[in-house]
Amino acid sequence: MSTSQGETIVREEDGVVYVRTARAICLRRITCCGFIGLSVFLFLFPCFILTIIVEGEVVYSTGDRVGEEVRFFQVMEEDTRGFGMSWGSVDRELEDGNYCIKTEVRYLVWEGEGDSLSYCECYTELGDGEWDVYEFRGSNCEEVIEPEE
Repeated sequence: MSTSQGETIVREEDGVVYVRTARAICLRRITCCGFIGLSVFLFLFPCFILTIIVEGEVVYSTGDRVGEEVRFFQVMEEDTRGFGMSWGSVDRELEDGNYCIKTEVRYLVWEGEGDSLSYCECYTELGDGEWDVYEFRGSNCEEVIEPEE
């Protein structure tokens, strides 16, 4: 068995040499990993949707602050049915450890309407690790003022 010009001889039978290139091997591995990933996704996605339906929401924390989270939820209003997703991230750091979270909300509805929106919440520490919203604004966190003492 030998190697030449990026080809690897796999086996030789009855005078016939079977050759597989490194590119073919790599493509085969990528395809196999992609198929396994797709299979896992197709298996877990119904479990995820079932959890949202049973529990009403699924929340994943993306940071160690209040409001830094990704939230998937079910929309069951009188005239609107569907799913929603919201994610919050720190938009502004203020003095004394206060901060503002900008939250984006998107909807996937099959009955009624769900308009996307964004809003800003600013938090101040009350003590003992508790936080309180001291200001709530539309989508603009830029004009936020410091809390009054």
